[in-house]
Amino acid sequence: MLHQEEILKKIDAGNEEIKGKYKNDFEEFKLAIIEAKSEDDSKKALDFLKDGGDFLEAVNLYSSNKDKSEYEFKRRNMRQDFAEAVMKLKIGELSQIKFDNKYLVAKLLERKDASDEDFDKFREDIKKEILKQKERERTAEYLEQLRRSRNVRIHEDVLKEIKNIDLSGDKEEIKRLSEGKKPVVEVEGHVLEAGRLLAMITEQKAKASGMEKEFDMEKAADAIIKSWL
Repeated sequence: MLHQEEILKKIDAGNEEIKGKYKNDFEEFKLAIIEAKSEDDSKKALDFLKDGGDFLEAVNLYSSNKDKSEYEFKRRNMRQDFAEAVMKLKIGELSQIKFDNKYLVAKLLERKDASDEDFDKFREDIKKEILKQKERERTAEYLEQLRRSRNVRIHEDVLKEIKNIDLSGDKEEIKRLSEGKKPVVEVEGHVLEAGRLLAMITEQKAKASGMEKEFDMEKAADAIIKSWL
């Protein structure tokens, strides 16, 4: 009932908003792409094309995928950093695009608006996407309001100690903090102690092992505290 009253009843998606998202997400792009093996190869391919070289010849010379060079995308299916780079291109313009370990040379061949005829097919799905996003945002906003209305005390000195610890380093320091009963956060008689917070961070780090991104102690501690509150 609380979720219904405080979250769901306070969000909506009108037809113009839905249509705007449809126009944005279903815009179409046709690109010629060279998937270079290295940054140096992508630069060579770009220079070759700027000097008037043929695109298919550049594909044969510099691309790791010689079987395909033309691709069609809808904006909703493009990852954000790639989409941002493509959006800056004019028809016929070339650009180097790098993300993760990929080095691309892309040429924008065509850009088309989303078709009005298809809008009704996707209207309900888009509305659900908008409402889901608004539900997440409103939930976070409401939880923050609740947090601000309570007497939350965060012991910044203890929190700083935990954030600065090297989990692969000083075992004595880890042991001291792990057994520590010092409060890190207090709210309405509930206490999150240093040992418990460090245990939750260690557990999260173990789950994140093997991922490409480096584990961020500070962000992990802040996220856990927010969730606990």
